[in-house]
Amino acid sequence: MLFQNSSTIPDDAVIVSLSVSPWTYPYWTSRQFLMYELARYVRIIYATERTYIRAYGRLSYWKKFFSQKPDAPFDPPTDLELFEPKITPPLLYGYPGLNKYSAKIFGKLLGKRCRRSGKKRIIAYVWDPQLQDCLTGLAPDKIIYHPYDKFDQFESNEEDKQTILESERWIVNIADAVITPSTMVADYIKHSNSHVIHNGVFMPAFSNLYEHSEKAVLDMIPSPKIGYIGLLNQKINFDLLLQVAQIRPAWSFVLVGPIKQQVWQKEKYASFKKFKSLPNVHSFPPVTFSSVPSIMR
Repeated sequence: MLFQNSSTIPDDAVIVSLSVSPWTYPYWTSRQFLMYELARYVRIIYATERTYIRAYGRLSYWKKFFSQKPDAPFDPPTDLELFEPKITPPLLYGYPGLNKYSAKIFGKLLGKRCRRSGKKRIIAYVWDPQLQDCLTGLAPDKIIYHPYDKFDQFESNEEDKQTILESERWIVNIADAVITPSTMVADYIKHSNSHVIHNGVFMPAFSNLYEHSEKAVLDMIPSPKIGYIGLLNQKINFDLLLQVAQIRPAWSFVLVGPIKQQVWQKEKYASFKKFKSLPNVHSFPPVTFSSVPSIMR
């Protein structure tokens, strides 16, 4: 690793987390969780990629723009700063060259913010491959790449898939270290300084349990229950679940979460719809992060 333990992190260092998932993302992800924990040992600047210009026409964007308090599961700790400039060059559909230039400007603004905070050594913690141009503008001293998924699998268009793979390989080639959530991703990335850190549980979320409105309905579902809370997408093997649910009609399958429709392959979405239509499958809309511990009880 770059440092053996927290005591060896230089005092003049700042970790810049580069992600497309804002801190205000309503679902608590590995990006927020890990930076929340690291902020106990080192200064963190959590930077979020800019918004596509079409978002400026949405009411939700302007609510966030004028909001004084981010709508996040947890407030950022004292030593974690959110870098979400109100006015930065937006992304434009169909103008890749301009977007590259805008991303570099964003990175340079971020670098200036790091230096103004008195931190001379910038450690970029990169979560998404499409942030390579922002990384170029930032010009960090060290780079850690943390691919939390196989990103090319989300693309149905072959050209978009190839673009993601090329961007990722570029980051991997210049990264000083790579952290992955599984050995499968580590074997796929193939980096000489690769480390596996499995996803975990954010225990503070379980300290204040309260009854969620859906809990009474869930309690009425016959046991045994097989539950899933999270994003419903094609990564879940619904073909297998469909077979199990048909073989074991006395088992109750409970799904809680939003459906990611735009990245499904047609066959996999058909399996999901068939599984969801079974009488022993019960689906519920997404819940807030703070509600998850109550739902799981």
